[in-house]
Amino acid sequence: MQLSGVPGINLDRIVEAAIRNVYDQRVKSGALDTEVWAGNVRALWKGIQTGLEIKTGYQAATSYELAAALRQNLFVFAAFKNHAQVEDLVGLLTDQQGNLRSFQDFRREALAISEEYNRNWLEAEYQTAVASGQSAVQWQDIQANKDALPYIKYVTVGDDRVRPAHQLLDGVTRPVDDPFWDEWFPPNGWNCRCDTQQVAGGETSEPTVLPNDKSVPPTFRNNPGKSGQVFTLQHPYFTLVKPEQRTNIMRAASRLIFDNYNPAQFLKDANDAARVSRAVASTPAAIGYERGGGFVVINKGHSMNALPDELPVLSILRNRCAMLELLDEGERVKIKYDLFWDGHFWDIKRMSKSTRPDRTIRDYFSSAKKKGRVKLLIHLDQELGDDQLKKHVYNAFRQNPQIQLVQLVWNGGRMQRLTQDMMRTKDWN
Repeated sequence: MQLSGVPGINLDRIVEAAIRNVYDQRVKSGALDTEVWAGNVRALWKGIQTGLEIKTGYQAATSYELAAALRQNLFVFAAFKNHAQVEDLVGLLTDQQGNLRSFQDFRREALAISEEYNRNWLEAEYQTAVASGQSAVQWQDIQANKDALPYIKYVTVGDDRVRPAHQLLDGVTRPVDDPFWDEWFPPNGWNCRCDTQQVAGGETSEPTVLPNDKSVPPTFRNNPGKSGQVFTLQHPYFTLVKPEQRTNIMRAASRLIFDNYNPAQFLKDANDAARVSRAVASTPAAIGYERGGGFVVINKGHSMNALPDELPVLSILRNRCAMLELLDEGERVKIKYDLFWDGHFWDIKRMSKSTRPDRTIRDYFSSAKKKGRVKLLIHLDQELGDDQLKKHVYNAFRQNPQIQLVQLVWNGGRMQRLTQDMMRTKDWN
């Protein structure tokens, strides 16, 4: 099953094995096929690499945080896609009379379905990944230049192949940060050729008639550069599963993602866990996979000296089913963040039994700014009143307004994310 639009990906052997696994009930309803999942991930990641113009890992990208978020989105999407395929294959095991099909009959029907999932649809998804990567880079450039060019103009190719729905958007010119671009930034469909231009003026009103759900499916109402997603939760692979299935698929997806982090690059196995335990001494190692679906992987380039202050808060987050990656802090990395979680790179700080919490929080902000880090995760490993905390964060932010985002995590699992506006006004609960 050579994919004409996806360079270097051939799924023939993988698909044959998947069909056999379903027939022999090694892969049953509700389960995922690891090899098919991984093959789809490889194909879609190639698309993102092409769109972002990177040849290796996401940390080689200029927009490295965005690349990491897109990569994780593909991991999860591929799991939900594989769930749908497995369910379709299981449904072919019996004929219309309820009799078990012979393997040859099943294989013939299964190959037709697999052709759809792993060639026709995968090629379209690959092209969407390429376009989304290009769109995400374009969005980053737009943000960098918005002071001089504060508007975006929607542009179609202008030929007779332009879809009527996309024609409705042609020429619409709105401010860069207008919510309009949260939904209508291209691509707005499979193989969409639309583009945008960044301009100095010419603002128009929003169209009185916008494309409907049929002409522009909800999954395409997305701005990859803002959301960090190629395929949103509005895609049918997500929406057509029952709520109880969603939890199980996410748990299985987390396990697959954990298992498929490159073992040459990340600490993952039992020996690694023992190494982490020795480094942390009295703190139980948070490395590894939690049955609820959360996990922590640690890059081998990450500082072991920092782990005693990092792992306690990661254990809290992991138990909330979070996917957590402690990052490489080696010389080759341009900006050395501690953690990738929830679409963001974070500088981790642990505030425990500080006699001067005002000074401590101020130092956290100042230290992050000096290191070029703009997102700060603070583990509040002590009791501190909310009014006091608001005052200290407000004062620290006033002296260090470069900090873009602060995540507060309490020992009991309470969490609060603070934007610049919230810190500036002390307007948060």
